[in-house]
Amino acid sequence: MELLAGALKAGDRQQAETLSARLNALLAKARNPVVLVQRARADKLLYKDQRWRAPFVAALSEAEKTSATTTRRDVAVPFLAALVEIETGLPMLE
Repeated sequence: MELLAGALKAGDRQQAETLSARLNALLAKARNPVVLVQRARADKLLYKDQRWRAPFVAALSEAEKTSATTTRRDVAVPFLAALVEIETGLPMLE
């Protein structure tokens, strides 16, 4: 995610798109809630519209499905940090 943000900051949209494709490849292998949250963060950076919402909601859904095997606090902090960054544009902890 940080690499994608750095590529966009440097003005290299093609590299950012390549990194986004790598995120999609990870999601094709397994629908991990944390990777879905990263997809939402990437979508927010790449597109200045509401496309980030679908992956974020999908991440919440996946987290609910896997809550029997993991504790919710394992995904709660990354979810909150991502949402704060998406909504404010600033990292949760600086």
